Amino acid sequence: MATIKLNNVSIATETAGAAALTVPSIQQTDAQNISGTKASHEMFIGKTFTLTGDLTVNDNLVFANLTGGGADITITDDGNGRTITTGSAGTLEGGEFLGTVPPPTDISTMTSGAIASGITGSPALNLSNATYQVGGVLQIVFGSAIVSSGSSATTGTMGGAITNPRPTHNQGITAGTQSFTPRLANSKIIVQTNNIFVCESSNVSDHSHLFLQDNTASTVLSHFSMYACINDGGGSEHGGVLNLNHAFDSWGTSTRTLEFRIGHDGGGANAFKWNPYYASGSRNTTETGQFHWTLTEIAQ
Repeated sequence: MATIKLNNVSIATETAGAAALTVPSIQQTDAQNISGTKASHEMFIGKTFTLTGDLTVNDNLVFANLTGGGADITITDDGNGRTITTGSAGTLEGGEFLGTVPPPTDISTMTSGAIASGITGSPALNLSNATYQVGGVLQIVFGSAIVSSGSSATTGTMGGAITNPRPTHNQGITAGTQSFTPRLANSKIIVQTNNIFVCESSNVSDHSHLFLQDNTASTVLSHFSMYACINDGGGSEHGGVLNLNHAFDSWGTSTRTLEFRIGHDGGGANAFKWNPYYASGSRNTTETGQFHWTLTEIAQ
């Protein structure tokens, strides 16, 4: 009769007339022979089973592979045409003893855990109504451009004159564009940039401006202006060191093109320089014209 190996079997008496069996481990016999009549619930642990005689099953008979890994069991005869007969209460079962649990394909009953990025849902997952922690960062978008009038020996115009105290859409000249799609309609968006230096070579203007506009809505979202004397002794030429560090309200969840613009309130004259480089040696606009920005969306 086929058996399995029991390691370190011990029998201890708990009470008078009663014994307890302790089996610390079990090792299966991979290949076993089987035949005869099985009239009680019984399990054989192995991989392959060979019928060396006819087999009659009158109760629940289980063949199990203990090794796991998805391996099933096989039952063959010994070449003599053996038969397996099940009685009215007989059941023959076989398979892996420690089954592999397949990954879940339905998360409707999950109460904990994380949703992997590959899960799309049907219909598609929509987290637009998810609850976000107030003050939490929803997204950060970076951008950059070269913004320079060129050599310090040259001047240029800065488009139409900017109105004071606040510019309107498309005044001045462009400094860079950025596409942005808010995650939430009620969030705050923080815009931050490095400095842009703007000055005039003759007194044709007063205030210099840097602003961010919404090209879809034709509105100004963020603005900074400066009036500073740039020559010795507090003369009449003016300029400014400009940057943005402001917050404004989200416009919704649609994609819009935002544009940074710079200018002067006398911008039509050919008398301006912005982020110039010294006209000597190997200096160029790549060195002095670096303009960088960051847009950070914050949950409210």
